[in-house]
Amino acid sequence: MRGRASKALATGTRGAVPIQADWPARQPAAARGPVKSRRRRALLSAAATLPFWSAAKAQGSGPAWAQLTPQQREALAPLAGQWATLPADSKRKWLEIAEKYPQLSAEGKARMHARMAEFARLTPEQRATARENFQRAYTLPRENRESAVQQFQALPDDKKKELAERQRREAAKSVPPR
Repeated sequence: MRGRASKALATGTRGAVPIQADWPARQPAAARGPVKSRRRRALLSAAATLPFWSAAKAQGSGPAWAQLTPQQREALAPLAGQWATLPADSKRKWLEIAEKYPQLSAEGKARMHARMAEFARLTPEQRATARENFQRAYTLPRENRESAVQQFQALPDDKKKELAERQRREAAKSVPPR
């Protein structure tokens, strides 16, 4: 038995697990300091990462408002009050939208801000309905979508309001009570 252990140490392997090449040169435990101080250093280094980790977790992850560039803050200004409460995936999507903001005309920028502000005022249930409608609209081929938009725009205002009210009632039925 002793011969096999000596052979493993000499060849640098212990079964299938190789021994580190610097193994004989490593300092003995006594030279590395007492166990208590090594544990203390390990705990302190772990504790040093906690404030960063907990801050990232508290903000729902994703960048904080203060971490955004001035251009991103300008593009996402209507969402400033809600930014801290948004989930990380929503922040990522809004940041993708903000990338396109500088290329928009002044009219396009104003329209984008107006729509963002409108979206920010929606309740979570209304946002879910808006997302569903958006997804449903984009499952149609482009020609059908454009045709449907043109037909809707050709309707008189009272008919548009009636359709919107019907949609709200149907959405209210589909949302379960809290």
